[in-house]
Amino acid sequence: MSQSDRTLDVLEVLSQGSLSRSVFAQVLAPASVRLTLSPEVADEVQAQALYTFLVNLVGRMYPIVQNLDLAFPPSARLRFTPPRSRRSTLEQHVSQYLKSLQPDLAWHLNRPDCQSVSCEVVVGRSSVGAEHLISVGSDGWIARVSSAENMVVGGGLNPVGAYAAACMAAGEVTKRVLASHKDLFPGVPVVPLEGSLSFSTLTFASSTEATIDGPNPDLPEPVDLQRLTIVGLGAGGMALAYTLATVEGLSGRVLGIDPDIVSVTNLNRLVSSGAGDVAAKRAKVEVLDGVFSHVAGVVVQGHALPYRDASPLLASVDLRHVVAAVDTREARRDLQHDTPAVLWDAAATETGEFYVWRLIFGTTECMECKHPPGKADPEVAQARVLAETLGLNQGTWLTKTRDNEPFTALQAEVIKQSIESAQSPASPPSVGERFSDWYPGQCGQLQLEPIEEEAPIPFAPVMAGVLLAGEVIKERCFPELSLDGGYWNTLLGKFMVHNRPVRRPRRSDCELCHDENFVVQHTRIDASDPT
Repeated sequence: MSQSDRTLDVLEVLSQGSLSRSVFAQVLAPASVRLTLSPEVADEVQAQALYTFLVNLVGRMYPIVQNLDLAFPPSARLRFTPPRSRRSTLEQHVSQYLKSLQPDLAWHLNRPDCQSVSCEVVVGRSSVGAEHLISVGSDGWIARVSSAENMVVGGGLNPVGAYAAACMAAGEVTKRVLASHKDLFPGVPVVPLEGSLSFSTLTFASSTEATIDGPNPDLPEPVDLQRLTIVGLGAGGMALAYTLATVEGLSGRVLGIDPDIVSVTNLNRLVSSGAGDVAAKRAKVEVLDGVFSHVAGVVVQGHALPYRDASPLLASVDLRHVVAAVDTREARRDLQHDTPAVLWDAAATETGEFYVWRLIFGTTECMECKHPPGKADPEVAQARVLAETLGLNQGTWLTKTRDNEPFTALQAEVIKQSIESAQSPASPPSVGERFSDWYPGQCGQLQLEPIEEEAPIPFAPVMAGVLLAGEVIKERCFPELSLDGGYWNTLLGKFMVHNRPVRRPRRSDCELCHDENFVVQHTRIDASDPT
């Protein structure tokens, strides 16, 4: 297995299985990309935040990106503290980051003989209008990208706007690499940006102009999180944490819940982690602690447990503000049964869509309204087919998908025997391998219904996590601007500038929303002391 396995899974899905995984690198080659930070903005803190996060994302994108050239003033001092970094210059940080990631792509810093590239992204001033060149910028909460003009970057540090801009730029890199091979990805909307796009992570307004109307306040200092519980420390949950940990003057308590360790296949999208985490078999809750280790005002707690096991350990104040960054509908419903005062949800797809929601029990739709249990539940359908095909019972497979449990020796042997008996080309899991690491590699080998949103393109769930970090900040500092309902857009297709948040009322037939016991429980949690 390698860092690129999950990205290859996405490409295989997008090609509808028409290409073997082994040929994508050859087909997309040379896939050379340059990321430039121009001297005019190299000392701007917002420009540095945008640039370093863009390097973080693009460095994980092999084989979409196979050769990465980085150009920036080597003397620039680092004006903020990226999570898990202790470097004093931009060059030291970028170099150490890539060395710790050990990416599958080849990378070079400021080499004088830089060759032509498939795409160049510039933070700051550039020769706009050049073929395959994208300008990206951020001012406060606003993210900007353009193929036609220089985008403004500057102002005080706001990682929500900066990191969202980096995600949008990563989408443009992907589109420009894949656009030359659109015939290999039938039905996939790959629409490179022509012109300019501005997007407010504060209001979710967007525009095809370089400017955008609406509020754009500075972040207050300090930002007091009070208490925040993050359930699921995958791409979205860890991007949320990484974004918050970049905010200056942050304080509060963060509780992370996730039973998993960092595996090599996580690295295409886990912006907090590198190869050292894989080698150390580091628990994700341990990584979360490291993400906030430089933030003196934040206390981190972690439960390396499935949510069902961690739930009895939580106090009412831990359930006031909860992020559901989990993979399955059943896990989302488990969270909703504890009736958080505010429950945020996020999702993404292999075709680049990203989704964020803010759910208020008894007011908006709840998780059971969104994902009513029943035979149509994709995890249930999948568990049934897995049980019929590979042995083990349906309940065991449901637990695997919900909690991402590792396979025991007995379970691996049962699956191996079933595969051999059926003369299937699938590969059995190894002992200790987790479901999310084993199952995607069976794409095309097992004729099974996929888990919903099984292998999103890497930067899409990161974008959702960044936006949820903004929602957490807004809940504390700008409550009048909090998301009212849900929002979606795309990073691969044409960004929908007219999309606005949509609020869906709770279902009249939802047994959870209308259960008086749950309503009383929610009232108590909503009134609990957050301090």
